[in-house]
Amino acid sequence: MVPYLQLVGLVPAFILALFYSLETGTSLWVSLGMTGLVVFVVQVIQDTVLVPRIMGRVTGLNPVMILLSLSIWGKLLGLLGLLMAIPMTCLILAYYHRLIGRVGLESPEELEP
Repeated sequence: MVPYLQLVGLVPAFILALFYSLETGTSLWVSLGMTGLVVFVVQVIQDTVLVPRIMGRVTGLNPVMILLSLSIWGKLLGLLGLLMAIPMTCLILAYYHRLIGRVGLESPEELEP
């Protein structure tokens, strides 16, 4: 949830942009626009580059798989799906690999844990 707290940071950023425009005499809309542009660029870089790579290293998932799982789980369950997307995808993949590992076994005695 911490990455989404940057939305809370918009209020102080815009207030500081207001003070900056009052102090320097520049246009308020230019200051607010530049502040919004910086926040937008940082958000895009974070969401498309940093988060998938960091989560990929931590979970062992490919960044494309992370973005795909966020899309699918978010569409299925909304905000709850976005929060549960990566753990549920890792869980499903673990069960899938365990199932595939057992398919290649030849005797029923080997199936017992």
